[in-house]
Amino acid sequence: MILGRAGEQGAIAAAERLQQAWRAADPSATFSAGIAVRMSSETPAAALCRADGALYRAKSGGRDRFVLAAIEVAVA
Repeated sequence: MILGRAGEQGAIAAAERLQQAWRAADPSATFSAGIAVRMSSETPAAALCRADGALYRAKSGGRDRFVLAAIEVAVA
């Protein structure tokens, strides 16, 4: 899901609402999410790749959690 202008806190709030709705539908289900805030110098594809990596870290870290993707800074 892409949330234009949501920022980190808005994305976390949206994920929490989705997790609550998911649990209401099936209390035994887990809900994991990877969250990445796109930097102005970053392509949308790169931000999506970081979010995907964060999702896999959430799943491998025990599931039913959110992981915020690190902001990667290139050093020359």
